[in-house]
Amino acid sequence: MQVVSVTITGILAYAWLGAHTLASLLVVAILYGFFSGALIGLPPIATASMTKDMSTYGARMGLIFAFMGLGSLIGTPVTGAIVEGSRNGNGYDGARIWSATTIVVGGAFMAGSRMLLAREKGNFLVRV
Repeated sequence: MQVVSVTITGILAYAWLGAHTLASLLVVAILYGFFSGALIGLPPIATASMTKDMSTYGARMGLIFAFMGLGSLIGTPVTGAIVEGSRNGNGYDGARIWSATTIVVGGAFMAGSRMLLAREKGNFLVRV
């Protein structure tokens, strides 16, 4: 569920580039808000389902949220540099592309980790 939600969130971030009317912007914003909730709400559940020894669950969650925080700290200045460095006036498009790409890459990493765990258990692409 998390991989699907994050992938849809990335696609909606790309769709934001084509939202030129208020109605289209509202549709993208509402759908983005719905699906992006998975970025915050589902990591604890996914981590629990992938953890064999629950005594390590707290440490894993700490690492996950530390990396999420690091991404948040790095993403904002990078986005600001993209907007500021735009010479042709479409810096916000560059920032949108950066945002969408990082979300999609993150979703790919999530899918990859899920597939590796499933392969390890012998049930590739099946619920683990």
